[in-house]
Amino acid sequence: MNTHRSRKPSETGPKTLNQPLISRGTSGNGLNLHPQSRAAQSALSAGSEAGFGGGRSRRCPCGRGPAAAPSPAPSTPGRLQDLYPGSEAPIPAPGLPGPARDPPQAGPAMPVLLALLAAALLALLGALRAAGPGARVPLKRWALAGLLLFHGAWRHRVVAGGTEEPRRPRLIWPDPHAFDSVYFTGFVETNKTFVIARLAKRPHGICEMWLFLRVDGIGEFEHPQHPNMMVSDESEEIWSGGGLTIEYLELQARWKISFDGLLRKGPFRQQWSEEEGELVPVKFSLHWENFTEVFNFSVDSHPSTFARAFAQEPWTIEFFQRVKKQREQHFRHEQWGQSVGEIEIENHEKTELSLKGIRSHSYGVRNWSEIYRYVMILARFEDGTAAHLTVINMPATTTNLTVGYVFFPDGKKAGIEWSNASLAEMADDGIIRDEYGVSFTAGGKYFDVSARLDKQACPVVYNGLTGSGVFHECIADFQLNGLTQGWGLAEFYYRDEAAQLVPNLQLGSKANGPNLSSQHPWLLTVVVWRQFRGNF
Repeated sequence: MNTHRSRKPSETGPKTLNQPLISRGTSGNGLNLHPQSRAAQSALSAGSEAGFGGGRSRRCPCGRGPAAAPSPAPSTPGRLQDLYPGSEAPIPAPGLPGPARDPPQAGPAMPVLLALLAAALLALLGALRAAGPGARVPLKRWALAGLLLFHGAWRHRVVAGGTEEPRRPRLIWPDPHAFDSVYFTGFVETNKTFVIARLAKRPHGICEMWLFLRVDGIGEFEHPQHPNMMVSDESEEIWSGGGLTIEYLELQARWKISFDGLLRKGPFRQQWSEEEGELVPVKFSLHWENFTEVFNFSVDSHPSTFARAFAQEPWTIEFFQRVKKQREQHFRHEQWGQSVGEIEIENHEKTELSLKGIRSHSYGVRNWSEIYRYVMILARFEDGTAAHLTVINMPATTTNLTVGYVFFPDGKKAGIEWSNASLAEMADDGIIRDEYGVSFTAGGKYFDVSARLDKQACPVVYNGLTGSGVFHECIADFQLNGLTQGWGLAEFYYRDEAAQLVPNLQLGSKANGPNLSSQHPWLLTVVVWRQFRGNF
């Protein structure tokens, strides 16, 4: 079933600089940095994180800068404390050294070296101003890579491990787009069984919730709210909504995922329907335990990926300020592990489960309207290798950023350094193919990964917070370097894909929650406006 729709192509072409970077001055060494040069220096504190084939064609149905003296009452709190919310006491910014743990003292040598290196590289950019845009993009990339590499080494020493992962769910930012999200995947390597669960706390007592599963020999099941993803937040101390509960037992080591309620038996729906379908009582409890350490996107990502993405964008002070703000307001920690437990489905025997997959924890501020689209690949292979690759278009910062990592069989981790993945070549027209292939390097090694999507397991979720946007969660079989089998998924997000009307955005009696539209009329207004425009 193929459905074509026109889409705006991803912007991946090089951007040019139109003004000199350095001018002759009267102070210091006689050189004054142009505002674009000052903007580029902002990359020292903004660049360590920007946040994320072929085959038969079908429409898928489915760091900051060197440490400074702490300043009072920072405007963007980033570390979770029990004092917040409700306390007037200031919360230190992410990674700022506190009185209980001061970072190693490295003296002023590194900041001075970074400043000199920045000035030298930016002087080279100014010297090649007349060389044409094509020549400047590689130099911009080289300049940023050098700066970020030096800054990354400095940051690892000063921050001593980076931002701390919160121990309990909290909306740590007083922002309408604040969130705290936990996401688990699990795959049985000997059959087609999988579980995908996600809960994201949002302001005003609501949650984003995903729940899809398949038990081999029994069938597919999804939450009866889907493709709507909005449910009530049922707890302040743990992640809970729609009958799904996620709680930590030991931070970065052991978690519990459980559900007790009704699920709709498949096949997975690709659009909203008034019909409830066949609702089946389902109960499961899974205990998740890690077998890798944590990958902290704030400090573990490789700087070259950001340098390559930033080099394609026009450098202005505003650009680097936006990147810096995003880095300071969004955090992500991931690790891989194993879930063990059992599931009970009405009229079927209890089934023991042992699944391997990812635990992802994102928190801070996420405004879905700022994300145009992305593709995320999560895969684990039978030799123990695990990989995450995301290609994302956020027009305000980067139009084609590739970020991710590899965990090697021996447990070592490395950020992705380079990839040939491009959004322009990955379902940019809205047609998700059956097969994809990407290549990337990490830890000095080359990886060639191919994915074959499962036609029967591509569930869809509507982004109810924006009134537009659709997630396609496509289960896939993978191959590494043409030899090693793997399991995982490819997730496609389109901000501008029209989601079918969900009447009144009701949580529904099956979720035991209130009518969302009565609590938040703005949500209903968005849907009515989209209906008026004739999108449905």
